[in-house]
Amino acid sequence: MVGHCATPKMTTPTEVKVYDKDGDLILRVGPTETLYQTCSRSLARKSPVFERMLFGKFAESRPAVGDWVVDLPEDDTRAMGLFLAMVHVQFDRIPRPLPLASLYALLTLTNKYDASAIVRGFGRSWIAPLQNFVQDYRLLGVAWELGDSIVFSKMMRAMIENSVVGSDDQLHFDHGLGPHPFPLEDFVYLRPTRLIEMIEEGRQSLIGVALWTLTTGLNIRTGSSIVYECRYLVQTQSAENHRCCCTILGSLVKILAHEGLSLETICGEDAFRHSPRKFRRILRESKIFALHPECEKSIAKVLWDGAMQMDKVCEEKCERTNVRFW
Repeated sequence: MVGHCATPKMTTPTEVKVYDKDGDLILRVGPTETLYQTCSRSLARKSPVFERMLFGKFAESRPAVGDWVVDLPEDDTRAMGLFLAMVHVQFDRIPRPLPLASLYALLTLTNKYDASAIVRGFGRSWIAPLQNFVQDYRLLGVAWELGDSIVFSKMMRAMIENSVVGSDDQLHFDHGLGPHPFPLEDFVYLRPTRLIEMIEEGRQSLIGVALWTLTTGLNIRTGSSIVYECRYLVQTQSAENHRCCCTILGSLVKILAHEGLSLETICGEDAFRHSPRKFRRILRESKIFALHPECEKSIAKVLWDGAMQMDKVCEEKCERTNVRFW
């Protein structure tokens, strides 16, 4: 099981965090061995896992003699304190608002003990102030465990759009909070089923739309060389058309370079290592210059339409993800 019964170490009353002064059970939690006095029956009513541990034929069950102490060395001490406060209806011991890290730790604990139902009643009010923390992968786990499909969909979109392939060829979440993206394989607790596969599927679709827009959509022809075919080229072969092509390509090269890309990149497999958000930013915010005003206007429309198509595909992917998850 998740804990084991042990002989209590010598302690003083001030070292015990009391949640039930008449409680018959002491939990010794975490590497700091923090002691919590609680009621075994109250705990069992809220958690089927604790019920089996404490009242089944396991080492954690009540000893014939001596104090009843159960060691839970792997559990988070603060999360256990929050959980016991809820078990014993002592909500004044729960901070408001509850930080995302604390809520994630609490739900990780309640998930372990099959007791998340105790949190779900308060979930909407607790997650509401946190719903814009889309840079933090833990918000996805919280939304998943609480069953909040709106926040879950919002977070999935953020993860799909900001996902990159790292130097280790693994998928990372480029959260923008530090110098290094977060490896999604390190998302262990409260990770939804097939999360990485879902993100990979979504990002491939989005990048595919962007690459089509930046090549075929812009009339860029690839092969032994990469050239832009001016839309007037079919009407007349002239130096003016050639200058228009060079102006457009030069403008596009500069835009791509600003994002750490090149024409060769967007025409090859390496394009799929970058984030969909980077490509959408190019489509939404870039101004590609051309010699012909008609070419410039046409290119602006192609880029805008491509960005709108990326938004549509992303929305569809997130909706489909919600259906499959919920």
